[in-house]
Amino acid sequence: MSVHMLTLEKLKKGRYALEKSPCVSNCTLINRSTHMVCKGCGRTQEEIASWTLFTKEEIDEVLNRLKNT
Repeated sequence: MSVHMLTLEKLKKGRYALEKSPCVSNCTLINRSTHMVCKGCGRTQEEIASWTLFTKEEIDEVLNRLKNT
């Protein structure tokens, strides 16, 4: 795959992450027994930090989990 195609794929992935972000701008981390969770969107601290690096499948997996909680 060419460098141009790799850059295009990264841009598409980043745009998908931004469009699908569950952030509601109420960013307060709550200390759970095993991890930190955002009070506003429900994502873990690790999920927030890695959000734009996630694949579409990983993003959809997190969104499904949030929807079912």
